[in-house]
Formats: sequence, structure tokens, C-alpha cells
Amino acid sequence: MTVTFSGKGTQEDPIQISGVTTNAEAVRAEYLYLNERFGKRGEDWKLVRQALISLPSGGMGDLMTIRLADGQTVEIYFDISPYFGKW
Repeated sequence: MTVTFSGKGTQEDPIQISGVTTNAEAVRAEYLYLNERFGKRGEDWKLVRQALISLPSGGMGDLMTIRLADGQTVEIYFDISPYFGKW
């Protein structure tokens, strides 16, 4: 299975994940994206908070708040509408 990502990660343009069909697969893909973009979890970044949110488009999203090694806090939005509730 190949997972691909598109979008900017903002609330208005959340990351779309292609190649997953269940919520569990999507969560794994979210962490894959964060590792690819920000480096190794626990060294380059740490999860501060993960929250289920409603997106402006009306869909469901995951908001991942992370803290980078330099102390900067970053919020990344994912659109989980296609697989929300599918385990």
C-alpha cells in the first residue's frame, strides 16, 4: 500500500491522505507524515496534543500540535473525513 499526502496542513487546506481506508491506518499515516516533514519523533519533535475537530469545510479533522526541538510549536491539520469512524 502506498500512502501519499497533499495539502498545506492548515485549517483551510488540511493534509489529505490517500492510500488508507481505516481510521487506524490514517493515524499511522499522520505520524508518518510528521516524521517525514519534521524528523524523528522524540528527538526532532514531540506531540503536545492531538484533537478531533470540525473543519471549515464541514468535515472532520485531526489537529496535531507538536513542539519542535528548537521550542517552536506547530499545528498541523489533517482531513480525516473519508475514513472517520471506519476501524
